[in-house]
Amino acid sequence: MISWGRTHLRTVSRVVASGLKTPWSSALTCLVIGVTLSFPAGLYTLLRNVQSLAGTVHPAPQINLYLRLDDGPADIGAVNRKLARLHGQVEAVRFVSKAAALKAMEAAGGAAAAASSLPANPLPDAFIVTARSPDPQALRALKGIFQSWPEVDQVQLDFGWAKRLAAFLRLAREIVALTTVLLGATLVAVVGNTIRLQILTQRDEIEVAWLMGATRAFIRRPFLYYGVAAGLLGGVVSWLIVRLSIALLEPRVATLAALYGSGFRLMPPSPTEVAMLLLFSAGLGCLGAYLAVMHYLRR
Repeated sequence: MISWGRTHLRTVSRVVASGLKTPWSSALTCLVIGVTLSFPAGLYTLLRNVQSLAGTVHPAPQINLYLRLDDGPADIGAVNRKLARLHGQVEAVRFVSKAAALKAMEAAGGAAAAASSLPANPLPDAFIVTARSPDPQALRALKGIFQSWPEVDQVQLDFGWAKRLAAFLRLAREIVALTTVLLGATLVAVVGNTIRLQILTQRDEIEVAWLMGATRAFIRRPFLYYGVAAGLLGGVVSWLIVRLSIALLEPRVATLAALYGSGFRLMPPSPTEVAMLLLFSAGLGCLGAYLAVMHYLRR
């Protein structure tokens, strides 16, 4: 175990020494990785903030339950109890009696005379249900549950904005994923080309080690470490770019939000998201180095 640790420690020292010999080339590689990764990272952060803003701008999805005209207090109580059992899907419930609905119609203007001429109140009792999730499928499932209740005569749900929002967010997520794949492939090529140049400068040393019986793993290891280090440092640069961009834009966004009476603030990437970014960038660097070394060894 100690010998294994010393071997890898010597490899790390060799990688550090190699990077210090060509500081500008190493710094440029990390900068290219960081700038390239900042695009998908920034798009993801922007998407997450837009999704958070959408939850505050759009009203909570509501479903109107209209009871039958002949329903009595027992039916109203039964519906109320059923709604209470759906607390995981329902956030709030408001009951509007038929008398209150008629008064609201009279207060709306122009309908007082018509309402007074009616022999009976034609409006039903209603429940206004606020759903927890704005997801169209969840709202559609909740509407189906309400329609199956015998006390309910009609269910009204307008979730057109929810469908539009879900379609927009789905498209945005696909754009972020496509951008990440394309730029990730570009980074693999960039790291692979950098490792290829390093292999060419150390070709004599590699051939001597190969003739002395060095294994593929021994030859490959320092280049893989270099790729991981370059990818990791590039991920740090990417995070710094995204963090600096948010710091520059946040006061302007806050001022704009205040004009609309909102306290919205841009949120930077969370520690978990930063860790995932660093792992992703290190993995891309390792992959690029591995492909370049294996291509040379096969030749």
